[in-house]
Amino acid sequence: MSETFRILTPAKVNFCLFVLFKRPDGYHEIETVVQTINIYDEVSLILIEKGIELTVEPPLDISMEENLAYQAAKCFFEATALEGGALIHLYKHIPPGSGLGGGSSDAAAVLLLLNQAFNYPLTNKELANLGGLVGSDVPFFLVQGTALVKGRGEKVYPLPFNIAIHMTVVMPTKSLSTALVYQNFTAFSPASKNTWEIMKSLNERNLELLSSSIRNDLESVAINFVPEIVTIKNLLKQAGALGSLVSGSGSAVFGIFPDAKQAEKASRFFQSMGYWAHHAWSTPPLR
Repeated sequence: MSETFRILTPAKVNFCLFVLFKRPDGYHEIETVVQTINIYDEVSLILIEKGIELTVEPPLDISMEENLAYQAAKCFFEATALEGGALIHLYKHIPPGSGLGGGSSDAAAVLLLLNQAFNYPLTNKELANLGGLVGSDVPFFLVQGTALVKGRGEKVYPLPFNIAIHMTVVMPTKSLSTALVYQNFTAFSPASKNTWEIMKSLNERNLELLSSSIRNDLESVAINFVPEIVTIKNLLKQAGALGSLVSGSGSAVFGIFPDAKQAEKASRFFQSMGYWAHHAWSTPPLR
C-alpha cells in the first residue's frame, strides 16, 4: 500500500487589512499583518499512478475542480512534469466563507505534501511562486506564524514575534464570498500607521496596543452583507474582549482577550447560543 502523507493546516486571522488600489491585473493591492491560529483542517495524500482525485468531509458546495487543493495539485504536476497522480482527502474544520483562509491553507498543505512525497523537487521559493498562482493567501500558509503580507498576497515577510494571543473566533450564521466582498469595495485607503502600531505591539507583547490598532478595510462591506457581525462584535466586547475584527473578507469575527480563561469562557458563551465558536491562539511559523 502507498504511504499516506498527512498534515494539519491552520486557519489565520488578519490583525489589519488595508486595500490600497485595484491593480491592472484585476487583483487588489493589499497590506496586511496575518497570524496563524490553532484551528486546523486535516489534509491527507496518497500517490497514485495518474490523475488527481479529491474528497472532502464534510462536502463543500463547489466542484472538485474549483477546490484550491485540487488546483494546487494540478499546478504541482504541471510545474514539475513528474509522472503520477494523487488521491487527496480534506477533513474540514475551518468553515468556508469565513475569511479564515481554509481553502488557501489546504492548497498550501497539498503543495507541501506533494513536495515531500516526491523528495523535494521544488525549493521553498519555487513552492511560493507556485502557491501564488493558486491563490493570494497560499504563499503565506507556506510560511505560517506571523507575517507582513503585501502585493496581492505574494509578498510575504515573516515577522519574528512569539507572543501568546488568546482569541475567541465566532462564525455568523451566514458565510461570505471573497469575490463578492472585493467587488463591492470602493473605499481605497493608503497604507496606515496601524500596520506599524501592530508590529510594534507584537514586538513589545502589548495586547492593549494591538487591540486598539486592529483594522480591516473590508469590515464595513462584510457588515453590509452580514449585519449580524455587529451583534457578535458587541457581545465579544461585553464578554471582555479588548478588541474585535472581521478576519479577511469575513464573515468570521475574532476578539482578542487578556488571557486564555476569558477567551475560553467567551467561546463557551457563543457556543451556548448555537454559534460555531472556538477559543484560539497564535501559532508559530512552519519552519
